[in-house]
Amino acid sequence: ACAASLPVGFVRLADVDSTIRQDIRYAGRENFLRRKVDGYDAPVCILTAQAAKALSSVQKTMTAKGLTLIVFDCYRPARAVADMVRWTREAGPPDPQWYPTVRRGDLIAKGYI
Repeated sequence: ACAASLPVGFVRLADVDSTIRQDIRYAGRENFLRRKVDGYDAPVCILTAQAAKALSSVQKTMTAKGLTLIVFDCYRPARAVADMVRWTREAGPPDPQWYPTVRRGDLIAKGYI
């Protein structure tokens, strides 16, 4: 998601709680497509203000126990979903790391995407 300007009601998670770790994998190569996914312009967690506040509340409980939250995905742009759907239609063998026993074309029907 683009981090420059946000729709009303959306925030950057780091602006609400910078202690929550972000590992936004669709902005890089460490994901089942093995490339940056369309729509992920930066590895930044963008979500509703309500969701960010809820995560921050959970984070306070977690840090008191010596733990932390890590988010791997937040708001998912429509362009990203379209990119994933296109990708499932391309030929390719199963990937032992990400989907070892499922054909690409079955990932949506089986609820993985």
